[in-house]
Amino acid sequence: MGARPDHGRQIAAARAILRMNAADLAAACGLHKQGVLYNENNGRLAPDAPGPEKIAKALDRMGVSFETRADGFAVVFTRSVAGNRNLPDGHSS
Repeated sequence: MGARPDHGRQIAAARAILRMNAADLAAACGLHKQGVLYNENNGRLAPDAPGPEKIAKALDRMGVSFETRADGFAVVFTRSVAGNRNLPDGHSS
């Protein structure tokens, strides 16, 4: 698994890339929808918070992980997400 997200914007970006709604991501990681939205809107994420770890594991299974770089935060494709059920037919990553 890649790194866990450091900032809620990374979670929101990953969810947007996968064209998932908060309820779908919540179901995939075992959180309530409000837990996903809380983490997305909370800015910097606490290093010991369990929510971001659960979200990262679920997104990693879908082909998306996170990096923290000197110039900011990144969402990284770990494999093609073109087959993800949330992407429209014919979409290429």
